[in-house]
Amino acid sequence: MKFTDTVSTLGVILKEQVAVKLYPLFGLIIAKPTENQKNQMKKAHKILMVLLLAAGSLFASVDIYSEISDAIRSGDARAVAKYFSSTVDLTILRQEEVYSKAQAEQVLRDFFSKNTPRSFALIHKGVSKEGAKYAIGNLVTTQGAEYRTYFFVKQTAAGEVIQELRFEKQ
Repeated sequence: MKFTDTVSTLGVILKEQVAVKLYPLFGLIIAKPTENQKNQMKKAHKILMVLLLAAGSLFASVDIYSEISDAIRSGDARAVAKYFSSTVDLTILRQEEVYSKAQAEQVLRDFFSKNTPRSFALIHKGVSKEGAKYAIGNLVTTQGAEYRTYFFVKQTAAGEVIQELRFEKQ
């Protein structure tokens, strides 16, 4: 009896037993999935994709603190502005204004040019009762000035954005 005959016989026997058709492929026996098995695999694939997307967004949201902190530490107004909402409540010292994203970037660039960051350290981060994320940090400039820094982040359809940014002299 040849191998192909054995596989064919085995395929017929198994097909009757478990509704699986076997195919020889390069010396291996491959089972063709039934429609029910295909549907189960499709469901499992969809669930896996949803879990991967959820995990990706979780890691992205956790990382926003460090990305904003790194941008402040380097004095990169453009990198900070990448996270700005379309309008931003920006407070520098005692001057508080609501700016467009572009205006806020320019004001922040001006602040960094006059107050070059030497270091920035997050002191505290958390989530408010309403679900807004916030962080408090300490900015030290090359001129020796220290600023308590606050930023508030909210979730929008476009992702997480900075709604408010404050620099207060200590």
